[in-house]
Amino acid sequence: MKTTFTFLQKWNGVFSFCLLFFLSAIAYGQAESHDFITYDTTISYVGRGGQGGGSNKWQVRISRPRNYFTAGHPDTASRPLILTMPGASEVGSDTNNLVKYGPHYWLKQGWTGAVQLGNGTHYPLLITVCAAAAYPPPAYTQSLIDSLIKYYHPKAKSIHLGGLSAGSWAWGVALRYAQSAGDEHTMAKIASWTDLQGVPPTDVYGSEPAYPTSFGHWAKKFGGKFFGLEGTNDTRSINVIAKNMNDSSGGAAFFSFENDGGGNHCCWNDFYNPSFNHFVSGSFIYTSTSIPNMRGSYYEPSNLFQWMLRQGDTSMAGSAVSNLPPVANAGMSLSITLLLDSVVLSGSGSDPDGSVLSYAWTRVSGSGGVIVHPSAASTLVRGLSAGSYIFLLTVTDSLGASGSDTMTVTVRDTSSATLRSIYLNVYGGVNPYNNAAWNNWDASTAGSFSNLVFADGTASGCTVTQTLIGSSTPATTSIADNGSTYGGGTICPAEVLRYAAYSTVGRYLTFTGLNPGRIYSVSVFASRANTGNSTNFSINPGDTINIVSDTNHTRAATLAGVRPSAAGVLRVAVTRGVGGTYTYINGLVLSETGVAPAGASAAAAEKSVGAAAKMAGSVPAVSDDGRALAAGYHLYPNPSRGNEVSLVLNHPARGSLLVGITNRAGVLVKTLLYDKQSASFSTRLDLTGLPRGLYFVRLTMKGYHGVKELVKL
Repeated sequence: MKTTFTFLQKWNGVFSFCLLFFLSAIAYGQAESHDFITYDTTISYVGRGGQGGGSNKWQVRISRPRNYFTAGHPDTASRPLILTMPGASEVGSDTNNLVKYGPHYWLKQGWTGAVQLGNGTHYPLLITVCAAAAYPPPAYTQSLIDSLIKYYHPKAKSIHLGGLSAGSWAWGVALRYAQSAGDEHTMAKIASWTDLQGVPPTDVYGSEPAYPTSFGHWAKKFGGKFFGLEGTNDTRSINVIAKNMNDSSGGAAFFSFENDGGGNHCCWNDFYNPSFNHFVSGSFIYTSTSIPNMRGSYYEPSNLFQWMLRQGDTSMAGSAVSNLPPVANAGMSLSITLLLDSVVLSGSGSDPDGSVLSYAWTRVSGSGGVIVHPSAASTLVRGLSAGSYIFLLTVTDSLGASGSDTMTVTVRDTSSATLRSIYLNVYGGVNPYNNAAWNNWDASTAGSFSNLVFADGTASGCTVTQTLIGSSTPATTSIADNGSTYGGGTICPAEVLRYAAYSTVGRYLTFTGLNPGRIYSVSVFASRANTGNSTNFSINPGDTINIVSDTNHTRAATLAGVRPSAAGVLRVAVTRGVGGTYTYINGLVLSETGVAPAGASAAAAEKSVGAAAKMAGSVPAVSDDGRALAAGYHLYPNPSRGNEVSLVLNHPARGSLLVGITNRAGVLVKTLLYDKQSASFSTRLDLTGLPRGLYFVRLTMKGYHGVKELVKL
């Protein structure tokens, strides 16, 4: 071993004062012992399977309790391990590279290594390693991890990898490397992996699962968690890893773009800074217009070290493990009407002192229906028949504790109702939807469809015509194929979502032959296996619904409470969303929903429906004077003259918070989902694209419901 020493260096400057003030402010309550030593050593390259690394050596800096190996001493108790590796420029035998970035850089600047969690102050093991050369083969990296675990005995499932650039590549490749088929011993031991502008670990060295699905497997089977940052001018495709993990296990991965240092390949100590704790709303976090940021298991305020430790065993060193059970959220109850026979159950789970390991959906009441992915956080349920169903979601954490929640699905049978609907599927001449209730419109060869029938097969007398805005001539459109495995959702069957008619020019859908004495609703589906586009749907200029079509399986544009003209004509305008190139239409449902008041005009009929919606949902849950933010729900400024308003909810309920904004006709125009992890929650609502008028902002979460009127001037 090399020189043994402790960091007691004086750190001058304003920033050091701010950091030390921050550290002293959080050092309260229960605390682990902190008689630590820090020293350097080397570890020879040894590969799994017996191969050696010649003279190559890992340079290693270790911070641990002084008496970690003293028999009978309380400081021998296991602790979490934060194991970091810098990049391709920090290789070789120069020990200065060990303090260039990461935890040991901040120790050198005066940080004590303290990580404050809800149960007190923790002091984890800190180990930094530098490779002999860039991009070490995973056999050597796995052997290094195995050796460190064996000798330093960290807490089980509390090993946290942190890497930047090529160092993150090394961890990623080692995580997925298999010496032989089925070898998963490394990913089984790693609780989290922090990837700071990492090189994508796509190289294949053994029989591991394919990239990036191997990381989704790690998340689903072993509860692995991911934290990734990517510069706006330093594309690394880290989002691909995060998306695969979240698709496999909801909430497993955090991803965000950042523009620190101009968004270039730099600035890693800013991310490791123990005093920076706002990775969702921090100054260098950037929101892309094409690739969404992902929150995962991160919640504010958390610095990177706090996030790491929360992904494993958070009990104090030397104490008996006290495991709080996880919290399950089965999502909102749903209601559908046949012929739609499938829904998406959107569940989630959170663990106050660890991580969720598994999900399990079961049906506890109701007959029929197949849960397609019962072990995923969100799953499709197919083959539902009329009736009521209760589904149970059970989540289990890494220590075996579990929590559960239920939700209800109501399936209505149209045969017993007076509602009449026209179901329309847009396709391109191949693979029509083989369902007698649906009208198949080949929009690539015909600009209109004049033989529309109701769902029961009877003639409707209705014709739909597609024209480009600025022209009165029926127009055909190009057809995009989302693929045979694109899948369905809560808005319509999978067969309807497969094909999308698209155009770069705005268009009208004009329905003729309708009953002027009836009130109608139109639900239009816009979904594409692509990114960066959204479509606006409107009947009246004041009520426009924007649908983000990127892999959209859950949201339809429903224009409710509308009445055709005296000639029985109803026209829907279809235009591009802000920044988009294409508009998409996969299909629609046109339904008669009621009888218009005798002698009333179409405008009056719409107004009466809007007034009914207002009466049903406009009573505020808590009074709001726009100034005093006491307990309850606040929305301000209100009225609003801009495109942003503040939303504050001071309430003890925690978990998923759904925000729904409806217009005066009761049509849902925007939905937002947040993770409320504290009693006080605040956010900014973006009203861009919403026209002036009256809206209702409804909050829904387990333990709280509230509605407020919002006026946009």
